[in-house]
Amino acid sequence: MATGNTHPMSILWSSQRSNHVNVMRWYFDKAGDKKFRWGGLHRQGSSSLCLRFQALVKSIDGLDVWKDFIIKTPFWGRADLLEDEIQRLDFIKGPHIVQKFDLPDHPFKQNLTASKDTHFPGVFVVLEYMENGSLSDVICRTKVAGIPHLSNRLLWLVFRCLLAICIDMEYPSAVDWTKSDGPRTIDGVWDEAPSGFFHPDLKPEHILVGRCAADSAYHKVCPVLKAASLGRRSLGQDIYGPHGARDNLKSIAMIMICLIVLEDRDNLAVKEILFDAPDGIIRETQAGQICPTPNDEETMEYLWLDWKLRELLVFCTATYEGDRPDLRSAWNRVQEVIAHQEASGVGESDGQVRRFFEVMGHRV
Repeated sequence: MATGNTHPMSILWSSQRSNHVNVMRWYFDKAGDKKFRWGGLHRQGSSSLCLRFQALVKSIDGLDVWKDFIIKTPFWGRADLLEDEIQRLDFIKGPHIVQKFDLPDHPFKQNLTASKDTHFPGVFVVLEYMENGSLSDVICRTKVAGIPHLSNRLLWLVFRCLLAICIDMEYPSAVDWTKSDGPRTIDGVWDEAPSGFFHPDLKPEHILVGRCAADSAYHKVCPVLKAASLGRRSLGQDIYGPHGARDNLKSIAMIMICLIVLEDRDNLAVKEILFDAPDGIIRETQAGQICPTPNDEETMEYLWLDWKLRELLVFCTATYEGDRPDLRSAWNRVQEVIAHQEASGVGESDGQVRRFFEVMGHRV
């Protein structure tokens, strides 16, 4: 029986989750394969669970090397949503998209081929394990640490990573992100045929945080970010279309606002305002919360925000799709600002940006 302020449905949800995890653990142990280790529940969603496990990948000088993976499995009756996500992962590929792996002998696969148990969910996908959490975790840890806000330089670098996610979704596998010049770099991608893919649920908890990479032109300071949960939000929803890139751009701009105000997307109070664009046309935007307005104490808190970043986010969150910039324009603007910061020494040093993630408990 529910007591105090506990909602009865939360108790039911907790029970269903626990039962599902226990059943999956039973099937995992049933295989009895010593090449795999159970890790337990990693994350939960509305239609699936992510379970962590380890696989023995090789042995060096008698020492076993284990690698972490995630198995995503649906709740009963929600397999169709995961099937859709698997299809997306087969098509939308790139270093800023969570990677799908084929481990043909993992315990769940062994149960699927050896058992006809109708209670075993036959749909699952093996994904890479991102040990540094999500941007939702960054928001939470920043608040717990008592840090009043993220720095402007860090925000610009994160925005570039989020734009890279949009580019990988719009032009799958078209960019070699380890280089800043040469073939298959960002400057040559704009002539590729766009996918029109629209991520239906881009928010901080679905942006996973990786590590810095010394061989990357874009992730030497700020860890790589990867989009997860690429499936449909609901059945029948069209996730391809001519405006996919601009819709994704608005979604990542809203994520940026979440990082600025330190609130998750579900708790973000969207504030619509009218703004006077340089062309003299008054447009509507959903970035009102970060636009300082006299006699509005809440918005006046964000006077510290770089006006160039605020202006770009205002355009990217325009209510009407046609008022938003295209990916190329947004990317070029962000690159221009970051290049100026690096050349002039404006903002924190590379080491200070790295240390922020260390303070947040991230291993970069």
